[in-house]
Amino acid sequence: MAACSIIVLLKGDHDVNTEDPYSECLKTLGIHPVIIPVLLFQFANLEELRACLKREYSGIVFTSQRAVEAVTCAMSVLTDEEREELLSKWRSKLTFVVGEATALTAETSLGLDTIGKESGNAGDLVPVILRQLIPCKESKTLLFPCGNLRKDSISSGLESKGIQVEEIVCYHTICHPDLQKNIEKLYFEKGTPDIFVYFSPSGVKFSLPIIKDVGLKIDSIKFVAIGPSTKEALLQVGLVPSATAAKPTPEGLTQAIQSLLMVKL
Repeated sequence: MAACSIIVLLKGDHDVNTEDPYSECLKTLGIHPVIIPVLLFQFANLEELRACLKREYSGIVFTSQRAVEAVTCAMSVLTDEEREELLSKWRSKLTFVVGEATALTAETSLGLDTIGKESGNAGDLVPVILRQLIPCKESKTLLFPCGNLRKDSISSGLESKGIQVEEIVCYHTICHPDLQKNIEKLYFEKGTPDIFVYFSPSGVKFSLPIIKDVGLKIDSIKFVAIGPSTKEALLQVGLVPSATAAKPTPEGLTQAIQSLLMVKL
């Protein structure tokens, strides 16, 4: 059954030249999913971000890989010596992250030790941050590089407890220009897919109107969410997810889909 199912991963701006870890993990079940890029990310305010990185904070908060990439890009104009000096300062501070993918990017790109990678969303990360900072008597201002579609979970959750957050929008999330073309191509070649996997609330926002316009039979599609925020986004548009990954990891998604396919059997 798994080998015959058409499973679509609606991800961010997928690089066709690199292996996708979610796709590779699903292949262990004999599943060869179709990846359709649903989002495009554009960096913004990098000069301002670079200035922020040179100021003093108690730590930094990353809720996405793109924010880490924006910081890396902001530092790219520095000399090797300047960059290493700046990174050395940040390595002595606290780095909070959402998800294992974000943690890995922060560790490999910036050499930062991270806290909170088990958090599935920004709301889950807030108590992790509070446990670390509430006992401290020093300054508790955190730098929060984020996207234009970020929710208020981090700032409101922390500032209500006396921890200041300085937000800076360092990237914009927009609909991938080829999204409609790719969904139409999939439909005409393979018909309505069995499973759509969503990796973000913005993926739901941008793709659902197109899925409806193209004519896919929504009632016959199983929707899978990578985590609680994406699950909530599906529920808000009237779609009940058939499964949600226990953890936002390739293994977590694979287990969720495996359970779903076993139910279908």
